[in-house]
Amino acid sequence: INSMKGDLNLNTVISFITNTNLQHYSGESALSLLSQNTGILLAMFVSSASGYSACMAFCRALCGMQMGNFYEDFTRIITRLMLPLSFILAVIFISEGVVQNYHANFSVLTLENKFQSIATGPVAALESIKHLGTNGGGFFGA
Repeated sequence: INSMKGDLNLNTVISFITNTNLQHYSGESALSLLSQNTGILLAMFVSSASGYSACMAFCRALCGMQMGNFYEDFTRIITRLMLPLSFILAVIFISEGVVQNYHANFSVLTLENKFQSIATGPVAALESIKHLGTNGGGFFGA
């Protein structure tokens, strides 16, 4: 895997941390499986949980209640809402045939007698948090 250029790397980090998820790369070819699982997946959880926490504080303020503790809300949203729901959603995705493995890309012989590379990886895990956290980035560049 070739490393990303500095400006693309900075753009990716900023976009995933701010939950805008502007993706100018193909995840299956530009990032390793480790970077997808540690960097991108963590940023998807943290950015969406911080957005939900800020929204909860804003709603409490509109209702005239105390705004509460951001870190408490942040931790509760990740541990009690996002992790369990994303796990359940990932299991549903896997049962429906979405790829979830840590194998390298493999080649298959097509009907046209040519080889085609098939990208595989932790797609179900990334897609589950993508849908829960309204994230735009994903494993594939499509």
